[in-house]
Amino acid sequence: MKRITLVCLLLANCAFAQVKNKEQVPDFKLETILNAPVKRIELNQLKGKLVWIEFWATWCGGCIVAMPHLQQLETKYKDKLQVITVTSESVTRTKQFLKARPSNLWFAVDTGYTLQKHFPYSLIPHSVLIGTDGKLIAATAPENITEKVIDSLLAKQEVHLAEKKDNPTTDYIKEYFYAADT
Repeated sequence: MKRITLVCLLLANCAFAQVKNKEQVPDFKLETILNAPVKRIELNQLKGKLVWIEFWATWCGGCIVAMPHLQQLETKYKDKLQVITVTSESVTRTKQFLKARPSNLWFAVDTGYTLQKHFPYSLIPHSVLIGTDGKLIAATAPENITEKVIDSLLAKQEVHLAEKKDNPTTDYIKEYFYAADT
């Protein structure tokens, strides 16, 4: 009985930690930021800017393909948008990546998966867009965040982005990785 109670409490804690669309995002801290004028930052320091958090990894082809799109938007909306890429890989590995592929983006290292508690995902790339007021706009795919979307948000218009659903199920695996039993 004690085990069941413990499991229920852990599951309830995980369920409440996830931020939903239009909810205020907790003031999280990123302790290790590379390629930026600051070494650590809190979300409240970016109030008034759109914040785009991009979960990625150096081994993820789709993540690397999305980087030029992120850089282009970061450059265009320099004072209005802050893109922060977040990886769970080591600082050394991330620095190696930056040496091979220079970028103007901020690269945060989160080996403790602290942000994943608020914005859970199974597959990367995974984009999280936070409004100028600190509320979650959407957890989506990077290609859904376009100039038109950013312009609309900066004009205080409501946008509807497709929610990224990436928790694999048996059907998902059968659809994309089907192989005959024989």
